[in-house]
Formats: sequence, structure tokens, C-alpha cells
Amino acid sequence: MRRSFRTWQAGITLVEVMIAGATSSVLAGGMLLALNTVQRSFRASEHYVNRQTEQLRVTDYMALDLRRALTVTTVDERLRMTIPEYYHIANDGQKTPREPTISRGQVDYGSAPISIAYYKEGDKIYREEAGTRLTLAEDVEDMAIDYEDLDDVIEVRVNFSPKYQFSGATAGDRAATTAYTRVLLRNKRRN
Repeated sequence: MRRSFRTWQAGITLVEVMIAGATSSVLAGGMLLALNTVQRSFRASEHYVNRQTEQLRVTDYMALDLRRALTVTTVDERLRMTIPEYYHIANDGQKTPREPTISRGQVDYGSAPISIAYYKEGDKIYREEAGTRLTLAEDVEDMAIDYEDLDDVIEVRVNFSPKYQFSGATAGDRAATTAYTRVLLRNKRRN
């Protein structure tokens, strides 16, 4: 009598392949969703950091110009000031410092002052000096200029609206970030 042993062949059945495929699809979908969320979060963080940098740029420019300002006015929601012309520009473009004189307690650089204006147009803040416009910030919701009557102190506030928002939120639901600068007007001309 002959005994036969049945040999089993190792292999994967169709059902097992289908279960493995479905499991892999669910895992891949979850990973793609997580990747998308991380990318959106990164873009939001990057936008926020860029807006914070622009806020600092605007307030630094304004503070520097305000400290040097001879006159400061606001007309039509524009911050206008005049500053001394500290440098003489030669025909070849070289700048050389002007020698100031002091008369009646005031420093005089002997030339006509330079006009500078800060203003918001659309969603951007510009600094304009002698007709040359420089964009300082974008995505600006509001720029408000507040004078404090402490004799020679001015405060400037700039609100920035974040671009990134969660689905379903409207522009009114988003919280703006605000940058302040408070400056002593050191060169303000006295009457």
C-alpha cells in the first residue's frame, strides 16, 4: 500500500490580496490627508512670519524717519514728514555727509528738507521719498495713525489681516495682528 502525502503549496489567496490592498489604500489616504494638513499649516505659519516681518519693517522705517522728522502732518490718511538732507549726492552718485550747523538750539543741514510720506493704497503700505515709492508691506487690512498729545510723541499703529483661514471662516472672523511704534520727535521744529 502506498501512502500519499498531500503537499500544500504556499500562496496568497485572492481574498487576502484584496484585504491587503484595501488596508494599504486606507493607510495611503490617511498619509496623504496628513501631508496636506501639514502643508497647509506650514503655509499659514510662513504667511504669519512674513506678515510679522513686514510689520517690523514698517514700524522700523517709520520710527527712524519720525526720530529725524522736522515736521509731521497727516493729510488724507497719509503720514507726511520732512527730514533733513543729511547727504550731498555728487554727479557720480557718491554720497558725502553734510556738515551741520547749530543755530538757536536747532541743527541745520543747510539744504531744503526731504519730503517723506507713508500711506496705504489697496492692501499695501508704501513709503514715498522724493517721488520714489517703496512697498513696505502687503496684505494690510488697515493703517491707523494716532497722535498722542504728549508734546512731542507720536504713536503709529498698523493692523495686518492674515491671508490663511480655516474653511468656513469669513474675513470678519479672522483676527488681525497689530504693530505699534511710539516715537519721540527729537528734531521737531518749534515756532
